[in-house]
Amino acid sequence: MKKIHIMMLVACLISPLGWADDKQQAAEKAAAQWLSLLDQKEYAQTWQDASVIIRQQVKVNDWVQSFSQLHQQFGRMQSRRLQSAHYTSDLPDAPAGEYVVLQYHTVYEKKGPAIETVTPTFEKGQWRVSGYYIK
Repeated sequence: MKKIHIMMLVACLISPLGWADDKQQAAEKAAAQWLSLLDQKEYAQTWQDASVIIRQQVKVNDWVQSFSQLHQQFGRMQSRRLQSAHYTSDLPDAPAGEYVVLQYHTVYEKKGPAIETVTPTFEKGQWRVSGYYIK
């Protein structure tokens, strides 16, 4: 009987960790799909697939123009490697919600090495990119 209680306690302690890992993996997958569209110059589609947060703040034409200029300046993406992933429910200047902050080490044809930060948020039952920054 003691073994069962101990196993149940361990399962209860481990379950939330697995749950967060599942969310993080789902957010990483959504970000990878979104970045693939970005790399293919499908800028209007990246806007369409982004979170309501982005679509309410930026008009599609402005979004497309900004990314077109960015692509001309940086050139083609040559490599991208995930450096870190952090699940959080609290981000500065963002509404309460579920977020995963992903940082990638990315190399561009003209720019060279850069750090891309992609932040998916859980919205209406799916992960959608709510932030994109590059340095």
